[in-house]
Amino acid sequence: VQPDLSQGQLQQTDQPYDVAIQGDALFEVMADDAGNLAYTRNGAFQLTFDNNGMNILTTKEGYPVLDTNDQRIEIPAEVKSVKFDKDGSVLGVLADGNTLALGQLKLVQAVKPALLSPVADNLFALADGLNVADVLRTVTAAPDNDISVNQGYLEASNVDLTDEMTELINVQRAYQLSARALSSSDTMMGLANNMRA
Repeated sequence: VQPDLSQGQLQQTDQPYDVAIQGDALFEVMADDAGNLAYTRNGAFQLTFDNNGMNILTTKEGYPVLDTNDQRIEIPAEVKSVKFDKDGSVLGVLADGNTLALGQLKLVQAVKPALLSPVADNLFALADGLNVADVLRTVTAAPDNDISVNQGYLEASNVDLTDEMTELINVQRAYQLSARALSSSDTMMGLANNMRA
């Protein structure tokens, strides 16, 4: 059993801090103050004030999003809006229209998805004792690897309801067949015992 990280359909939201990954990758976030890392495909980001009064980019649950230097992405007060390029670059748009480079979203690809453990808030983490390099590798969004970052979109669930309902019906039928087989076996054993008597 392993997590299904296949691509879900992208839905347009037009929200400036909604970011969806097209392709096989995960965002890296800081899961706690101890520096433990977690990974998610959920790009519903927001701005949050940290303890120093600085705006930082976080998930809706407040986990800081990390850049390629493993640092939090800070948004200075003079930035009026934020733009995300297809390669994950984060640009702050100033009042005069100029842009300020704020970092680049760190994207990782699961080499061994079975070693990712689901934790709270749509996050995946590595179990203690696992080497990150054995499970994940850093990737850059680029046309040659079919990975891109899309601003104003969120990824919907990758569950196909039709397939899941069909699978549920198949499992139910298999259970009914097994129950009937046991019932028939029980009846035959009862008949055999009655004949002995």
